[in-house]
Parts: sequence; structure tokens; C-alpha cells
Amino acid sequence: MNNSIKYISFFAFLIFSNLVFFERVTEMISLGKLKNLVLFLGIWFVCIIGMVVALQLKNFKIRLSFGTIFVINTILGMTYFSVGKHYLSYQDIELLWISRANAGDAIGFYLPEVLVPFIISLFGLLAYIIPANNKLQIKKSWISVLSIFPIFLLMGVTFVKKGYGTEGMPHQYSPLATFSLYHTYEQFLPGLIGERHPVSIRPKKEGSAQNIIYIVDESIRADYLDINNDKGITPYLLEQSSRISNFGSMSSGNNCSGYSNIILRTGTSQETLGEIGEKPLIWEYAQKAGYNTHYFDAQQTDGILQNFMTKNELKQIDNFHQLGSQNKLNADHIFAQKIRKVLETPGKNFIYINKRGAHFPYIETYPKSEEIYRPSMQLGDELGKDRNKLINSYKNSVTWTVDGFFKLLLGDRKFENDIVFYTSDHGQNLMDNGIMTHCNTQEPHAYEGYVPFFILTDNQNYKVHYDFLAKKQFNKLTHFHIFGSVVSAMGYSVEDVKIHNELSLKGPIIEDRAFTLGSLIPRFGEDVKWFGVSTLKLND
Repeated sequence: MNNSIKYISFFAFLIFSNLVFFERVTEMISLGKLKNLVLFLGIWFVCIIGMVVALQLKNFKIRLSFGTIFVINTILGMTYFSVGKHYLSYQDIELLWISRANAGDAIGFYLPEVLVPFIISLFGLLAYIIPANNKLQIKKSWISVLSIFPIFLLMGVTFVKKGYGTEGMPHQYSPLATFSLYHTYEQFLPGLIGERHPVSIRPKKEGSAQNIIYIVDESIRADYLDINNDKGITPYLLEQSSRISNFGSMSSGNNCSGYSNIILRTGTSQETLGEIGEKPLIWEYAQKAGYNTHYFDAQQTDGILQNFMTKNELKQIDNFHQLGSQNKLNADHIFAQKIRKVLETPGKNFIYINKRGAHFPYIETYPKSEEIYRPSMQLGDELGKDRNKLINSYKNSVTWTVDGFFKLLLGDRKFENDIVFYTSDHGQNLMDNGIMTHCNTQEPHAYEGYVPFFILTDNQNYKVHYDFLAKKQFNKLTHFHIFGSVVSAMGYSVEDVKIHNELSLKGPIIEDRAFTLGSLIPRFGEDVKWFGVSTLKLND
């Protein structure tokens, strides 16, 4: 009886977790790709042998270890497929790994998508817990090497296919194989973190502003700010229009946080992305210009670093600010008040803040009492079921984290000696194309890279200058244009900055705005992938 349950559970686990197998076979037959079909079935056969060998092992600890690995891989692979509508590729694994600090938020947001894979995987776990009968048991543990071999086989397939190739392969193996290839391959290639060159230019004059505040929000779309599209979501910000030089919409550097932030901190250009690991960081420019540097991280706690920031980079920052996890809802508001206090101290300050913003799950970014737009999503609601609820939750988040933040930051202060640069790391896909909000490496929506950019100041000389640029460059710029103008405000000449960073708000203009997908440094001999924003005729 136990053996019947064991094998029925195993085949249920195998079949229901890999229904795409049948689609792939049908597709190859219909296209006449018989050689591909033979290879596909051959790899599947090797994987099944590996799983069955592990299933028959007498050693309970080894058998359960393999079963646990298969279960975890299946849950990860199936959940990602449900959300992203494609198998985990090399680029997807890389993005998940560098964003692992936000794993808790992701699990909470996509929890309903985990339910079916979890239930199916329970059958697999049961199959590996129940021992095989004595006649079928494999007593020699070394034979378990056959259960490991498929990992290396799929690593090879993924390498040959330049990061892809696992589409339709067993979920029990493919995520681990791709993850193993990622960590192996990256050991031999240049990365986004390396030995950085020192800043080789000097300020030509004293910084034009006493305080420079560089605000990088989280997941804010340009069309959800009232200064771009008056929906009543950020009315306070709209009231500040006379203080704002609005550049409209901008394409982000990438549709994922880590990559966009490293672009914004290094000022690389599209043409020098491959050198991003060597570019000096914005902190060094600021310190060389006599600014006291501050980094406010409203997203992480307990000293956890993100967005490719390292301990070496942290040494370049004079003041590092984080909060405890109990302040998640109010993180942006608390930091707005702390920044105000910094602005009141003597001396010159460069302040960079990663806001909490509208990071998913949206309902965990604003208090229940601030639920202005209803009906909105509630904890446990299935994502993708009600777009109206999703959008209302997003609106509530933007109102609380953007409008509320600026109310506290600006208050009654006149920013006559201050310049505020504001953008977001990336935009959001609000069920415009599937349910993956951003970081989609294969079928993104343009809204994932559709972000706002404006400059706020009460100094009329600065304002006239930025108004001229904003009128000229409205809805035409990218993240790559910001860095040069921020360091120019520190006193560096535009000409010197252009030699090293090439772009500033003055141009040149890139007619077809686009953002990068996946890694900023090419892998497998491929070029960096770009996705156009302006070509889709968005309602700017």
C-alpha cells in the first residue's frame, strides 16, 4: 500500500508540475523539429532517471535531501512561471539573486501564486519520505551521483543556449541548474562591482547649491504624479509646480531596482555600461567638491546593503542612515523629517535617499487609515484577479509615500540654497501586461521603465536655468542624463563631466528612449538588451 502511495504521489508531482512539457512536445512536432524533439526527450529521460534513482535510495537522509531540493526547485520554478509566463532564465536568476533582500516582500505579494506549486510539491515530498520496498531499494549511496548529473547536463544546455534552453525542462532541476551556472560563470567575468577609478577631474567653482538632495523613489510611474497627469493622487506636489522644473517622463536605466540604482550612482552612459564596475561613485565627486555625504536607505534594515552597494562604497559615505523594521510604513516620512534636520545644519550636504516608495506589496506601504482609494487590495487577495483594486492600492501608496513625503520635506522651508533632483528607479506594470510588476526580462511592458523626473528649487537663477532645459527636453530624457547635471551642481564643469560621463540634461537627446533588460554587462557574447519606451506611443 505504501509503495502505491509513493509512486502515485511521485508521478502526480512529476506530471502536474511540468504540464508545459506536453506543449513543448506538441510545438516541436507541429514545426517539424524532430532533432530538437529527440534531444529534448533525451534530456528529460536523464532527468527522470536522476529523480527515480533518488526516489529508491535506502539512505533516508540522502533521499529526503534530494526530495527537499526537488520540492524547493519546483515551487520556485512553477511560481516564477505563473508570474512571469516564462521559465527562469540566467538573467532572471541573476535578478532574483541581487534582489534577495526583498524576498520577503515578493513572497507576500505573490503568495497566492505559490499555493498551487506548494500543494503539488507536497506530493513530491511524500514520495521521497516513504521508503521503497526492499526489492527496489538502492543501497549503495554513491549511485546517487546519477541524481546529480542532470544538473550539469542542464547547465551545459543553458550555457550553449546563452542563458536560456530550460523551457519545458523539469522544474525539479532547471532552477538549480541555472542558479549553479550563474554562480560558476560569474566567477570568470567582470561584474558591476570592481576596483573603481578615482575621480580625475576637479570642481571649477564652488558648488552652486549648499544642499543637493538626490531622491530615488521606488516603483513610481510618471503618469501617477499630478504634475504629469492630474488624477488627484499627489495634490500637494501639484501645488508646488511654481518651484518645480518638470522634465515630464523619463525612461529608467533598467526595469529593476539594483541595475537602475548603480547607473544613477555611477553616471555611466549607454556606451560605457561594460565599464560600470570601474566608474567612480557619486560620493567621491561630492566629497571632492566639499560636500558632507549622507545616504538614507528607507528600504532595508540592520545594515543590509542593496543595489550593488558594498562595504567599500559605504566607507565613502560620511553618514549612513537606516531604520528598524517596525518603521516600514512610515520610513519615508521619518526620513523626510531627518533630512530637514540635516538641511538646518551648517555646511554643505549631498543627500542621496532610496525611498521606500510604492514597493510591492502596495498595501504594506501605507496605513489602513490612509486608504483613500477603494476598493483596494487586502492581505491574501489573489493578484491578477481585480485590476481596479490593484490600481487603487497603488494610488494609496503613491499618495502616502510621495505626496506625504514632500509635505514633510518641504513644509515651510524655502529651498533658496538647495536643489532637489527627483526620479524613480523604475516604473510599474499594473496588469497592463500580465501580473509581474517589473524586472521582466523577456516580455516587459514599457511602463516598467516609465519614470518621472523633476528638479525643485526656490533659487530663481537655478530655476530659470532648469526651466529652460525642462521645456527643451520635456519627455525626451533617460536616467543616463541625470548624473552629469547633479555633479555639475556641485561645481564641476559640464565639459569635464561630459568627457567622463557624456550626458547631462543639456543632451544629446536619444530619440528612441529605452531601458535595459537584465544584466548591464553582456553575457554569453550577447549585447545588452534594450526595450523601447517612446516607440509605444505612451500617453505622456
